[in-house]
Amino acid sequence: MAGPAEEAAKVASGFMTAMSSNPVMLGLVVMNLAMVGMLWFVIKVAQDMRKSEFEMIFAQQKEVQQILTRCIVPNKTGLPPSWLPLIEPWPIQEKQ
Repeated sequence: MAGPAEEAAKVASGFMTAMSSNPVMLGLVVMNLAMVGMLWFVIKVAQDMRKSEFEMIFAQQKEVQQILTRCIVPNKTGLPPSWLPLIEPWPIQEKQ
């Protein structure tokens, strides 16, 4: 019974024999591996850039939120602010 290393060696030698008889296929395999590597690199760079963009957006939102919390003073009296007009309900006249 052959071990996994011997089976892998048989597969590799069969692959190299097939590729030596047809060099165009070897070129296609190499180009496919290069394309997969390039796509992986491009996706990794885009992912890193997107992550940094999200971090910058969240930092800016946090900063804006902190600035706004310092600008708005909560009303502690329970009365409406003085700059808002007091709206009186419209008097309802009863029918006679």
